[in-house]
Amino acid sequence: MEQILELLKPLVEVYAGKLGIVVQIISIVGTLRLAVKPVMTLIETVVMITPSESDNNLPDEIRASKAYKMVVFVLDWFASIKLPK
Repeated sequence: MEQILELLKPLVEVYAGKLGIVVQIISIVGTLRLAVKPVMTLIETVVMITPSESDNNLPDEIRASKAYKMVVFVLDWFASIKLPK
């Protein structure tokens, strides 16, 4: 694995220097891709575990929010991953 990373290091440095904004966009999309599914799963699990009935609609409220819809759209459009609606 280290050998592969050593081979990729010069390429990443060149692209980061010439196309810095592209690298930043890819990093942001990748971070969101890694974060959205586990965070939503964690929220759903916490809601199921808690005895309170008042927080049961929290995941649905999050999914209905404009911010979540925008993140899902961007991830679907740029990263070609499918998230549940």
